[in-house]
Amino acid sequence: MAVHQPRPALICFQLVPTEAQVAAAGARVRVDGSRRLGDRLLAGIASALIGHRVRAALGGRVRGLFSGGAPASTPLFRFFEGLGMPYVELYGMTETAGMVSLNPYAGPRRAGSVGLPTPDHELRVSPEGELQVRGPLVMTGYLDAGDQEGAFTADGFYRTGDLARLEPDGTLTITGRQKHLVVLSTGKKVAPEPIEVAVAAAAPFQGAMLLGEGRPFVSMAVFVLQEELARLAAHGRDAAEALLPRARAALDAFSEHEKPKKLLVIPGTPQDYPGILTPTLKLKREALLTQLGKKVAELYP
Repeated sequence: MAVHQPRPALICFQLVPTEAQVAAAGARVRVDGSRRLGDRLLAGIASALIGHRVRAALGGRVRGLFSGGAPASTPLFRFFEGLGMPYVELYGMTETAGMVSLNPYAGPRRAGSVGLPTPDHELRVSPEGELQVRGPLVMTGYLDAGDQEGAFTADGFYRTGDLARLEPDGTLTITGRQKHLVVLSTGKKVAPEPIEVAVAAAAPFQGAMLLGEGRPFVSMAVFVLQEELARLAAHGRDAAEALLPRARAALDAFSEHEKPKKLLVIPGTPQDYPGILTPTLKLKREALLTQLGKKVAELYP
């Protein structure tokens, strides 16, 4: 009688790392300072393979990237730094003759920081958190009298309207816009920009806008591709409930009152909705709130 032995089970291991894993290892080495041999080997691969393709797409001989005008997300910073491409954030305004602060090109950089102030600018942060600037490069005034009103303090500091924090090491962090502050009914104030950037950088979100002015908690309108919404619907899942944990997970570094308790899901991308974007592709808060109408009120029964 023949005896059939059971065939041994096959166990498969992933021996070849994905590009995402390679890039993440590069960030651990070049941003976090990892000295693990495996991370260092993958960091070299990240620079040679992925970095080569990215440089070619950007024109070839790219020595570094300089970013300003809007905050860069932490994942974006870690991606380029992990490929061995310095990602240098800076801060400035037309009224200050350009650059106010800059991260070092050949030195340590930190995600979210806009670096050290230049010697030509004197900086201070008001009790309300507004960054104020004075110096020989700052303009003396606006041409139109209407723009001039309230632009300067009594002692000559230009009021930038940006919320900021001067760190113990002397570097500057921009946390939002003063006029965009969301004030909850509890009295807590929330700067929406950093929160929106963090969520918009996480999959599967294509854009985000914080809600909650005068309400007891913050909510968020998020843009999600139709394909992802169809996938959730096929599994019988409510998109807002299914995606809320992902949005909150992207905000680990934020306080609890800054994390949304509800989502309003908008199909597609911001570019699909004419009239809600500025020429620089930033969301127009008031325009979007007008379009959302009653849907926002329904988040706060």
